[in-house]
Amino acid sequence: MDGKEYDLCIKHQYRNNIMNEQNQEKTYNLRISSKNKYNPITKYDSTLTANGFTYNERKAAYSSFYERNDATWEEVNTWGLWARKYNLEMHVVEMKYTRSDTYRQEYFKHNKPVQPAKYRCVYCGRKLLYKDVTVDHLYPINKLMYDPRVQKRAKRHGIDGANDVKNLVCACRCCNSKKGTKMGLWLLRGKIGRHPIVWKIRNLAVGCFVAFCIYTLWVNGYFSGPQTHVFGAVASFPF
Repeated sequence: MDGKEYDLCIKHQYRNNIMNEQNQEKTYNLRISSKNKYNPITKYDSTLTANGFTYNERKAAYSSFYERNDATWEEVNTWGLWARKYNLEMHVVEMKYTRSDTYRQEYFKHNKPVQPAKYRCVYCGRKLLYKDVTVDHLYPINKLMYDPRVQKRAKRHGIDGANDVKNLVCACRCCNSKKGTKMGLWLLRGKIGRHPIVWKIRNLAVGCFVAFCIYTLWVNGYFSGPQTHVFGAVASFPF
């Protein structure tokens, strides 16, 4: 081994050691599922439930899984080997990319109503009472859990985890249902709509447009009495 190869080997080993140290400080969500119908995941129910896993049934084929939260890095490695041994699928993700139990409280803790007791949907601008607010994850949890590219994209915008306050927005039930796990224009609408000035500008623009329409009708005599308007011309009929 020459000097360059030795240096590369040392750097690679150092990087792996740093990554292992970082991984050991984190906690993870584990999901173990079957790969095919010949090896159903429920076959291992006693082993998994005895080790803190809970069963999550899904309608789609092979989509049911056993889940465990707050696993350590050592447990990730242990269950990874176990899943490989029995030809099972295991998905691992950091806990920060899963849905927390307190994200709704966190949103209201850091966001005040736009009016007394009223919040605004970032997607359509509708004002909502506290009880009608649904707190939406701007970057959908499903995308953050299963797509590393979305995780990196969110991090570039200062969002470190699904339940980061920057990833929580106010939404009405209708918009939340329509958005689902979509991104695209919904992301843009959410990022723009969270700024109150946007809705003030929109309301001003709508007001100006309505005023212009009324003025145009008034100038053309639509409010001056019994007249007939044909293609912009005004014809008056005496009584």
